[in-house]
This record gives sequence, structure tokens and C-alpha cells, in this order.
Amino acid sequence: MPGSQNPGIFVRRRSMPVAFFARILLTLGYHPRGGIVSLMANNQHLTELHLEEIEQRRTLTAAPLLARAVSFLADCFLFYATLFAANFILLYIPTRIFGYNFPSILLRPLAGGPALFNLVYMGCCVLLYVAYYTLQETWLGGQTMGKRLTGTEAVQADGARITFSKALTRSLCRLIPLDLIFAFTPGGPLHDRLSNTIVVRL
Repeated sequence: MPGSQNPGIFVRRRSMPVAFFARILLTLGYHPRGGIVSLMANNQHLTELHLEEIEQRRTLTAAPLLARAVSFLADCFLFYATLFAANFILLYIPTRIFGYNFPSILLRPLAGGPALFNLVYMGCCVLLYVAYYTLQETWLGGQTMGKRLTGTEAVQADGARITFSKALTRSLCRLIPLDLIFAFTPGGPLHDRLSNTIVVRL
């Protein structure tokens, strides 16, 4: 028998070991056109997909309220320490040395005087507060410095890594006055509910 031909694949029936070995290669995904390099790339791709699937299917354990409270207090301390340092450098030191500071020079020609300065100052504080949480949770994979301290992280409801839009939504929702009150309810604080995220243990 000269041989048997399959679409795109030709296997000679010279001996049983050869045919058996060929079947093993075909079962593993080896194709003569792709070669062994194609097989290795295929297996590597499948391995990466398998690892991603395992990561997505990991068991999510909600962080306890005590851990969340500690991380919240730690982040508050770090934020206000940063705000104090910015005030000291940008406002206090120039005022003590020169008698004025850069923001007051910019706002002096405008109407409103101190009231306008206070309004702009509060706006900058809010922006800094939102940026503190948003940038950290985006760059640190759902963590802030406070969450790193307690070994917790914010993830999407399906366990996927948090995105920039999710982190921004969480940060903006923290500005809602009733946000912390909902932390004592089963559904968690508002910034978890409205962003469809949860805080879990690592």
C-alpha cells in the first residue's frame, strides 16, 4: 500500500511505530506545515490562557470590616500628611519668606479675594483626594498604601483587575457624605456598590 492521504497531511504506513508516533504528534497539535515551533507556541499560548483562567476563577474572600477600617485610617493619615506637606511648601514657606505666596498672586487681580482663594483651595484638595485613590488603585493593581498594609485589594465583581474607570468611580463615590455609613451594611460602602467592585483579601 503506497500511502494514505488526509487533507493537508500525508502519513506513510511504513511501520506501526511511525504511524503511532505520528498520531501522538497530531493529537498534541503538531502539524507539518507549522513545525515543532508552532507546537511549542501553541502550548505556551494554551498555558497562558490556563493561568489567566485560574486567576479569574480564584476564590474571592471579602476583606473583614476591621481590615478595611485600618486601611482607611492609614490612607487618611497618608493623604493628610501629603496635603500638609504641600501646604507647608507652597503656602507657608513663601509667605514667611516673601510675605506672599504663588496662589495669592494669581488670584489677586480677580474679584472675590479670600473667598475665591478658599474656593480654589478646596477644589485643589478635592482633586488631590480623588487623584490619591485613583492613581494608586490603577497603578498598584487595586491597592493603596493602606490596603498594602492590611493585605487587601479592590477588584471587579468577577475577580478581574480593577480598571482606571472603576478606580475613578470609586474615588468620586467616596466624596458622597453617606458613603461610610453604608460600610456597616451587608452590601458594603457606596463606592463598592456604585462601581461594582469589592475589596478582598490577597
